[in-house]
Amino acid sequence: MPAITDPQLGLTSFQKALLSGTIKPKRCRVRRELYFLRDKPTPDTIRLTYAMIVGRQVKAMATYIEAEPNEGKRCFGVGYAVALPFRGPGAS
Repeated sequence: MPAITDPQLGLTSFQKALLSGTIKPKRCRVRRELYFLRDKPTPDTIRLTYAMIVGRQVKAMATYIEAEPNEGKRCFGVGYAVALPFRGPGAS
């Protein structure tokens, strides 16, 4: 199963795909700025991505990707990233 790539590279790639229309994440019902995308980077792997999107700007995202089972239980690797303009104290 694939490992998680650098989450910051993933955020940049997600942003480009969003702007080009390559991906179309679904808006969450409860938090309107939160979006969800389920995809399969390989035929055997499920990836779940949650992204905070305001306008067309991805502010932050978290990615969960299937990992090898542990003691027979399903496991996920987790990666997260925050876009540079939104990092640090007082960032909006």
